[in-house]
Amino acid sequence: MTIQAMRAFQMGKETTRGTAVAATARLVGGLDITPIDEVKRDETPIGVLSEVRGGRDIVIRKGSEIALEMAVSYEQLMYILAMGVKGGVVGVGTAPTVWTYLAPETADPAPDTFTMEAQITDGTTPLDTEIPYVFCPEFTISGALGDMLKLKAKLVGRALATSTFTPALTFPTVEQIPTSL
Repeated sequence: MTIQAMRAFQMGKETTRGTAVAATARLVGGLDITPIDEVKRDETPIGVLSEVRGGRDIVIRKGSEIALEMAVSYEQLMYILAMGVKGGVVGVGTAPTVWTYLAPETADPAPDTFTMEAQITDGTTPLDTEIPYVFCPEFTISGALGDMLKLKAKLVGRALATSTFTPALTFPTVEQIPTSL
């Protein structure tokens, strides 16, 4: 079952991978969150003396898959690049700050992981959720002449859990990137 979140979500960069942190930035885009629960049945009847069919269910994978769609902006693109291309990148200079993401060809790019917070709703009652250990294994940037650049990203993380939405984060002021300058 896919859960569609509201168009606002928040993220915080994890200092220790997999350890949830409070959000530090609010982003704007569409999210579809798909919980992943893969269970396999072990057919070996453990602890049973008689001939029976059965066994036990073993959880082999538990997590979340997140489909993200948003207009590409200079301010929000760096989060996707940090999650999927190269982690630990620090901006250089002031006004403008330059961020350079060079993916290593022979080493682990050590992508940054984030805790994502999203409010999901049935149309009446919002539910605050979080997903720790989120990173980006694949993303696509596309555009058409006279339109804005669009980003589609596949994010993966640990299991969706209820949490408290970090309060008082404001919507970012973003500068969307046009396809023709």
